[in-house]
Amino acid sequence: MFDIKIPTYFSNTTVPQPTSEEVDKIVEQIRRTYPNAAITPKRVKVAIMLNKVCSNNYETMGHYFVETTAIYEEDSKGNLTECYYKFVEKANGNPQTAVNIMGSQLTLFADYAQQIMDTAF
Repeated sequence: MFDIKIPTYFSNTTVPQPTSEEVDKIVEQIRRTYPNAAITPKRVKVAIMLNKVCSNNYETMGHYFVETTAIYEEDSKGNLTECYYKFVEKANGNPQTAVNIMGSQLTLFADYAQQIMDTAF
């Protein structure tokens, strides 16, 4: 069970708790698509949680990632792309740190979008 704090700029601060069935399904999909992926179910669970945080907060900045970010994705060289799992890797598997890293990036997107809106009209 995740015991973390979701940033207060999200309207839904409930911490999603992915089920073991969800995790097993996603792990299997990742391994089928990327047979050499160095993944762990625990880190996949955190990546799913990050995805759900964004989905649950679609209207309050979550849409920045929901529309463009996979749970796990590699480029043609086998490097992680900007996916939820990459946040987990940067956080060394720590769920709270992963949320904080993702939140920092979301804030950058939101600030940039606000600058565009401020100068567009």
